[in-house]
Amino acid sequence: MTRRNKRRMDSRRRHRKLLWIFFGASIVSALLYWEQAALLYVISTLAICGLMLIVAFANLEKKDKELHQSTDDRPREKRDSDEREPLESKAA
Repeated sequence: MTRRNKRRMDSRRRHRKLLWIFFGASIVSALLYWEQAALLYVISTLAICGLMLIVAFANLEKKDKELHQSTDDRPREKRDSDEREPLESKAA
């Protein structure tokens, strides 16, 4: 993936994230304005339950193993040079 494509994807993600934040804040503000606290409690409870389900079913151990395996798959010389680079750049 080229740098330009990566920057474009990062920009899209950032805009999407900001859109979700704005959308959520406007919903909460509207519910508070029209004094719908009960509905706000129900929505927030469902959102927290959904978040807890996502975390519960996320296979974080598998992701951690994949991360370590991808690091270990690189040749030994490449790993050694990557480990030395930060020290050289700090000294410069």
